[in-house]
Amino acid sequence: MTTIRKFFNDVLITPTGSYTAFLVKCFIFTLFPVSNLLFAQKVAVVHVDSILLQMPSVQAAQKSAQDYLSQLENEVGKMQEEYNRKAEEFIKDSASYSPLIKDTKLKELNDLRQRISDFQVKAQQDYRNKQSELFKPVMDTVQKAIKKVAVAKGYSVVLDRSQGIVLYSSDAVDIYRDVIKELGLK
Repeated sequence: MTTIRKFFNDVLITPTGSYTAFLVKCFIFTLFPVSNLLFAQKVAVVHVDSILLQMPSVQAAQKSAQDYLSQLENEVGKMQEEYNRKAEEFIKDSASYSPLIKDTKLKELNDLRQRISDFQVKAQQDYRNKQSELFKPVMDTVQKAIKKVAVAKGYSVVLDRSQGIVLYSSDAVDIYRDVIKELGLK
């Protein structure tokens, strides 16, 4: 009984013993559950990869991307064949070359190898850009559908289960301005 009385005296009643303060505190404590309900956020998850697998436009984009990749790979193959042919020729005939011709042919081989390497790097970047270009309309369509469903069903946040990223969030849950203010930034 003493612990309850101590709690009552220390926490609920102010040092002056005011029961008005006690009533105010009771009122505030009853508001906490209500405020939690008012600010509760509905969160949903969706598996975007599974959705994409069912979309015909994804298969078309994948085929276009694969065709483009095949073109790039064919070009690298041709360049590699040229390099191999010239390297074999150099090995076969290098004994008969003068030092100047030998150095020139060796420089040609090194230049060709560097061009192949540069082309591969550029081709990889070009392929990624092509993929982005092909899949952007599909992803925009999925994003619009997710937003439409989220708004209609009252979800504040939608997470992609396959990627672990936020796909949609209402402005009500964005704390950007609060963080900027907390950091003293404008």
